Amino acid sequence: MKKRFILTTAIITTVGLLMVACGGDNKDKSSNQDTIYSYVGAGGTNLTLTSANNMPGRWDTTINSTSNTFSIEYRLNPTSTSPDFDVNGTYITLPNNFLELNITSSSNSNVNNGDTAYALEVPGYALFVKPTGSGDTISMITSGTCPSSLDANWINVKTNDDTSDANEDFFGTFTYDSSTNDFDVPFGYALTNGFSSIAQSHDLNATCSNGILSITASNGNVTKGYLSASGGAIAYHDLNDITIAIPKDNITLADINGTYSGFIYRNDSGNDQSAIKMVCDSTGNCTGYEIDRNDLNTSTSVTITYTTPNDPSTGFITGTLTDGGSTTSNVACSVDLDAGGSGKNVLNCALAKNGHTNLRNVILVQR
Repeated sequence: MKKRFILTTAIITTVGLLMVACGGDNKDKSSNQDTIYSYVGAGGTNLTLTSANNMPGRWDTTINSTSNTFSIEYRLNPTSTSPDFDVNGTYITLPNNFLELNITSSSNSNVNNGDTAYALEVPGYALFVKPTGSGDTISMITSGTCPSSLDANWINVKTNDDTSDANEDFFGTFTYDSSTNDFDVPFGYALTNGFSSIAQSHDLNATCSNGILSITASNGNVTKGYLSASGGAIAYHDLNDITIAIPKDNITLADINGTYSGFIYRNDSGNDQSAIKMVCDSTGNCTGYEIDRNDLNTSTSVTITYTTPNDPSTGFITGTLTDGGSTTSNVACSVDLDAGGSGKNVLNCALAKNGHTNLRNVILVQR
């Protein structure tokens, strides 16, 4: 077991979009009363919008919901005042609840006018962007603030660790206290039957400035992540090790009732990713499909049966996923109710499919 929690900027990869979750309201009003939200995320790139490598970097995105325009900037050095490239354009909202981003200008020679990307937004809370081509999804949260404290749940994304190992943790909890600069990861949990608890020993020094958290390990290594005042966190370790953190909520099965758009990322199937729709009832039974841009089903159904809220600790919900009527997966989701005051629930899930050892992830945003 080698847990090295690093708050994650979810660069989960999924068919048309994907991204991370958590943030406070960062809405700006321009002189003509445009509604503009700003988001920030960590991630790597080879200075194209089509692939990622292990270099850290910073993504900044603004969404203007009045003019239906967007702007994306990338900085290889997160503290640089000038972006390495920018991408601008217009967007429409598709029937499947995703945003279709149509690029009209770019300073990146690998991105052309007329190229299309996709995104899923929780306004003022989080944004998930799937770049053009086959690039990984970029996860972002609202930017620019440091919370006085955090008590949140995290889930690993896109890791290659073995989900059949009862000593390997894939989700857990953490706390941060700015008054003492203490960052603590007390527990992690396995995805094997029973979701066994794995004690942690991560009591680290951390400081936050302008929404950027710097965590110093005992060996002197520093990991940086992005925080929001409402309890979200995002960080990026490397291409195959990401973590997403969202606030804790005391939940019931009835709380997840609703229709969701989202993504599934299959790290066990060549990094396959798909856009999905999930419909959940008040007893914890959910039915999902892969969908196209018109919200039409493009696959056979899968079923998730959530059985235990606040398990193995507050804010998580666990159960099983059945795929094709026979293959089951253990599922653990962190739930943020009314995320960032948006009126929408966000579920961030880890799955361990029987017969496979690699992690699968699902992110769901309520419609």
